[in-house]
Parts: sequence; C-alpha cells; structure tokens
Amino acid sequence: MQEFLANVSHQIKTPLFNIMVYSELVSASHSVSGEDREYLELICRQSEKLDFLTGMLIKASQMELEMIQVHPAAGALDELILTCVEEKSHEAKQKEIEIRTEASGAVCPFDSRWMQEAIGNLMDNAIKYSPCGGQIEIFVTGFGLFWCIHVRDQGRGIRESEQGLIFQRFYRSECAYGEPGLGIGLYLTREIVRLHGGYIEVRSKEGEGAEFCVYLPRE
Repeated sequence: MQEFLANVSHQIKTPLFNIMVYSELVSASHSVSGEDREYLELICRQSEKLDFLTGMLIKASQMELEMIQVHPAAGALDELILTCVEEKSHEAKQKEIEIRTEASGAVCPFDSRWMQEAIGNLMDNAIKYSPCGGQIEIFVTGFGLFWCIHVRDQGRGIRESEQGLIFQRFYRSECAYGEPGLGIGLYLTREIVRLHGGYIEVRSKEGEGAEFCVYLPRE
C-alpha cells in the first residue's frame, strides 16, 4: 500500500503542476472577464490544496518505506537558513511577516536537501500560526559539541501538555484544527535531525509563541 501511494502521488504531480501553471497563465491574460477570473482563482486555490496533500502523501510514504537516507557534507548553516528563507518568502509576505536572521559563520556536516526540508517544515509552522504582521527569528548558537538552529515565532504557542506529543506521526493539536496539515511535518523533521545524529526540542508557552531548537553535531 505504501509503494502504491508513493507511485500514485508521483504520477499525480506532473498533471497537477501543469494545471497550476496553465491556470496562472490564463489568469494573467487581459482578455479574461471578471467572473471567469474568479473561477480561475478557485481552480488555482484548489490545485494548491491538492498539491499540498500530494506532497504529504509522498513524505508519509518515504517515512514508512525508510527511504530517507542522509549524506552529510560540510556546509554553512547561514547558507542553509538563507535558502529556506528565500523559499518561504512568498508565504511570509502574504501575511506581512518579517523574517529576521543573523549571520553565525557556523559550519557543520549536513545533507542540504533534507535539512532544507526539516527547517522548511519549522518555518511553515511558524508562518502558519503567526499573526499577520508578526515576526519570525532564525539564528544559530553554539552548545558544546552541537550547533543549534533556533526558529522562534510570535504565534499562539503550544500547551505544555502537548509539547511531548507534537513530534508524533499524524498528531494534530486541537488548536490546529482548521489549519492545513496532516501532522507529518514535525515528525519528519525529527526523523531527519535524528539521522544527522542530532535532536530537536521545543520551548513554548500557550499564547506566547514557540521556539524550536534543532541541534546538529559540529563534526
């Protein structure tokens, strides 16, 4: 079943991408009437939802089939963070959220592709649960044998009773109902960090935002 889900998800990706591209091209045309443009915008939004769900299916399949294999190589954490910020800049701008970063000069071994996925998941949540006009901070500090990547937001926070549960597969807080997601992102992030020989923790108080800390070995 997992192999079937992975195959179907990948087969859906190509036609779905074409639908999204063609819809945007038609929507940009000056010849489209107001009513037709509304329909096109609906198609675009529904396509984005389907793209999101398909991506989650692929990630779930990868985890179940133990397809995640990391190949760490020495790299700059500042570059990793800047790449993630660039990828999420559009979503942040839509909510007028400022993303602040600080240069650290930190270098350690990591798999660029998978760590972009891990930090990207944390940023997705930070943007999703932050209020419009809020601020997100991403910076690096050193702790003994580890570098720590901090992702701090000004969102709704996480109840203390749930902080030990949020990294479980498919777990979703009652506070998250109504928001897009399947409860996979944080689980996947934890697994990626674990495969790097690191660990992740959360610091939060309900109503006072959340801070996720990703610890990666320096060597």
